Amino acid sequence: MGKIKFSSEVIGQLKNNKYVDKVTESSVRFTPEFKAIIISESRQGKTQKQILKELSIDSEVFGKERLESLFHRARQQAKRPEGFQRLKSPGRPKKLTFSSAEEENRYLKDRNEYLEQENEFLKKLKALERGE
Repeated sequence: MGKIKFSSEVIGQLKNNKYVDKVTESSVRFTPEFKAIIISESRQGKTQKQILKELSIDSEVFGKERLESLFHRARQQAKRPEGFQRLKSPGRPKKLTFSSAEEENRYLKDRNEYLEQENEFLKKLKALERGE
């Protein structure tokens, strides 16, 4: 069974909600304020559907799994040191630049030494796995 896709009508409703940061036909991203509210309200004993109804969000459009996942992820994020703030993805590594040929040469020597040590370790590991 595939993911529930949101209709254009539902997308419009969600976009108009102040707690929705971004919405597409397959995903919804909520604001950190929303996540803090749902955590505090659920700690007071309210159900997930009650909380969403109070925040003017129709819980029926999400489906059971997505609803559970939303609250689970919010609880996990609440435990993190940075809280509900989105973590910046490191993305693609930056291309190395060197200020001089000596610096590049030193880097390449260190990298070569590291890779040689890694190869030796892997050879020993493979020998241990074979039982030698």
